[in-house]
Amino acid sequence: MAVLRLRCEDTHDHLEGVHTLLGLDQLKHVFDEDSSEFQKLNVRNMTIAERALRARSYEALNLKGLLSLHAAGRSIPSYVRIRDSGVTKSITLNSGRVTESTNRESIENIASWALTVIDHIKKGKGGGGFLDNFAKIVDLDDTLKITKPRSILIETSTLKDKLEENSIKIRMQLRNGRELRFTNRNFSRILEILDTVYEFDDDRKVVGHEDSAWLKSPAVGKQQKTLTFHSRTLQRIFVDDGGPKQKTLQSYIIQNGLFSICFDDPKYMYFAGKCFFDSSGTTEIDNLLKILAPIQELTAATCEKGSEVEGALSGHTSFPGNSVFGIVEILHADDDFIFCDDLGIEWADHITLNLKAGTINFIHSKHKKPTTSASALQDVIGQAMKNLGNMHFDIESFKQKHTSKLRNKIYPKSKIERVRKKTGQLPSFLEKLLGNYGLQRNVILACSFISQKGTIDALNKLKKGVKSPGHVVQLYWILSSFVHACRDAGVVPKIYCRP
Repeated sequence: MAVLRLRCEDTHDHLEGVHTLLGLDQLKHVFDEDSSEFQKLNVRNMTIAERALRARSYEALNLKGLLSLHAAGRSIPSYVRIRDSGVTKSITLNSGRVTESTNRESIENIASWALTVIDHIKKGKGGGGFLDNFAKIVDLDDTLKITKPRSILIETSTLKDKLEENSIKIRMQLRNGRELRFTNRNFSRILEILDTVYEFDDDRKVVGHEDSAWLKSPAVGKQQKTLTFHSRTLQRIFVDDGGPKQKTLQSYIIQNGLFSICFDDPKYMYFAGKCFFDSSGTTEIDNLLKILAPIQELTAATCEKGSEVEGALSGHTSFPGNSVFGIVEILHADDDFIFCDDLGIEWADHITLNLKAGTINFIHSKHKKPTTSASALQDVIGQAMKNLGNMHFDIESFKQKHTSKLRNKIYPKSKIERVRKKTGQLPSFLEKLLGNYGLQRNVILACSFISQKGTIDALNKLKKGVKSPGHVVQLYWILSSFVHACRDAGVVPKIYCRP
């Protein structure tokens, strides 16, 4: 059915639930791939990381052969404009809208044109070979017929940011009827509980919490168009966000799309209220594993900075050798400048500069017990991705950071200077470094909880199609999101880990 609309209300609400919008697979037949010039393309990145670049737009006389298709399988086309046989056409995929630029036409000719478009779609005439390289929004109900939801991950870093900005307030209804209002500090315990990958059993119940948390199923005989979850605990916690109605934490997470669901088949993912298919599949796993750099010293790490208690570093002039911070400084001892930017408004835990190697390194450190869980990576990857733009700093912005912060000590009672190593004068050094046309910017995660062998074993099983735990699928997705965000920013990703 074709709907023609001009200067009237949106018909979406009237058609939803009665009709289904055509997707990319059908609409790409509106034009002929061989004769078409792709002049504009808008894409939505298939990522679960909130710090990643979410959308991009490309425009050229003809994008075919010009646009790099590296990782195109993780980008979802939302709008395309083509020129086909001298006629300009556009397709808005989210709304199933087809537009053709012509002179004014009679209603009879418009109806004839609509029938021609429908005929092309039915017969599969033409095609979009170029668009076949990209990810697709797929029907959730069809997806559930071939693969099962296996895990859910709540994106807690957004909640943390909202709390720190004081844009939301959290309170809890106690069983005795009283209310408990949370501060940022005492709510952190709940965030720690949420900040993990929860797996579903075959009945869609959360493993270990079968009586209180589960993935909702559709009514009998109904198609499932969305995935939502139920948690008795989250229904007792309320979020005040300035709106007229009170919301439970459960409804706030669902309405804002702050969760992702992975399936047995890792090519599928549900997030932002839609189900997506990654056409690149798990073929990129080999490239993901190349960013792992085994560091034997990290096996001896027992803490992040030497102690989480500030006073314990009183009198110290350096970080202990068994801390991740201390190990990082030893690894980069040959760099010309080493700065510790931890705490406050930070770009990274460490920033190191090396003129001979022509490198700028932003290093983000994290210590936890060894694990292959994606949730352990959420915070450190979120911090790294948030600061990708700062890696392209200019001389003045870095001098300002040095003057306002890096000249100070890290803790008031410690003797640990923020300038950990200095070679020459900073202004002249920066001029030479930033003037190097071969300059390489590296973002490095120093993670004592990641094992190279454990990660390789887990992801290779996924690549071979072996049924894997939900947290391994989430690990694949969050690593992939990190790598693609770095490459989009022109930055080289690397992870220091255990062998």
